[in-house]
Amino acid sequence: MPEKFIIKGGKSLNGEVNINGAKNAAFPILAATLLTNNDCIIDNLPLIEDVSKMLKILESLGAEISYLSKRKVKINCQNINPEKIPFDIVSNFRGSILILGPLLARFGKIKIISPGGCLIGARPLDTHFDSFKQLGFKISSKGSFYYFEKGPDFLKTDNYFSIPDKEVKEGKKIEIVLKEFSVTATENILLFASLFSQKFILKIADEDYQTQDLIKVLKKMGVKIRRIEAHSFEIVGKKKLNGFTHKIISDPIETGTFIVAALATKGEVLIKDAEIAFLSLFLKKFSNSLFHLFSCIFIYFCLLILSAGNSFTKAKALSNHSNLCFIGIFKFRFSFSFSSSNSKSIILFPLLFLIFLHQFYQYFYLQVLSSLLNHQY
Repeated sequence: MPEKFIIKGGKSLNGEVNINGAKNAAFPILAATLLTNNDCIIDNLPLIEDVSKMLKILESLGAEISYLSKRKVKINCQNINPEKIPFDIVSNFRGSILILGPLLARFGKIKIISPGGCLIGARPLDTHFDSFKQLGFKISSKGSFYYFEKGPDFLKTDNYFSIPDKEVKEGKKIEIVLKEFSVTATENILLFASLFSQKFILKIADEDYQTQDLIKVLKKMGVKIRRIEAHSFEIVGKKKLNGFTHKIISDPIETGTFIVAALATKGEVLIKDAEIAFLSLFLKKFSNSLFHLFSCIFIYFCLLILSAGNSFTKAKALSNHSNLCFIGIFKFRFSFSFSSSNSKSIILFPLLFLIFLHQFYQYFYLQVLSSLLNHQY
């Protein structure tokens, strides 16, 4: 039976809400436990189905998992068997692609089914496959399955295009250039490179919040990672990595969702544990859009006045978003009120209507929605 949401709106949202851990950060961090034989403790796990699927995949592979609290787990991946991948779960879960990097680093070959899951946008696996081909893996397919194994050019530098330098020629440095900005492909290479003492240079890398949270974990495990230029990382790993204890970053997407909900319902919501650092562009888009929102509101009411001859005295818009605390608390207030006067004109109606449509499209669809949706995973 298809699922559906029944929403009965018309009420302002008021109160407080705690932001949960980011699922997109949880998946690669859970995958990172495959890189070590030591215990790993992960806190602030979001209680969603996909996180449960990732834990079931680890458990099927041989991981020992115990819950320390509702959102906190201890994982030990000492006895992992790559031949026990649960294909039924992997085929229904997009995030399962992140086991590829750790298992290839640890075992050198793998058979995996094409990951399934959500169908948001076109997100092929080409960038992952191209990256591992650059590392010297042979990849073949049969039906829905893909087979990865080390080729004769494994971790050599002459199997793809790169600008040669002394370290590349001497085999001390491996360069990988991603085909596009891909979050999970970036994470897969970071995870893979972490078990090798050679220097890896990863270019065209994603730098979003989930990647940065994974990097924090890998550094705790003993991996040396530094940003050498825009969208480029230098990674130097080691054969035996430490365990780690880590609290997953609060979800910026969830924070943004509550901000939008509070604005849309003219409510007052206190949002706790928000990661403001990753919302700068989002908030800027909103601050720009608020001006144009007021323009739209003004034009809209002008249209009402011009078309219906209703009387209004004044339209007052008030935005107060100064109550923002950077120590884990975010507060956004928005309200507006109207009262009434006299005005009428038919000549400007078509012009105002066109301006209204342009303002709405330009600043709400193109700027706000596109900034949220235009990202590759």
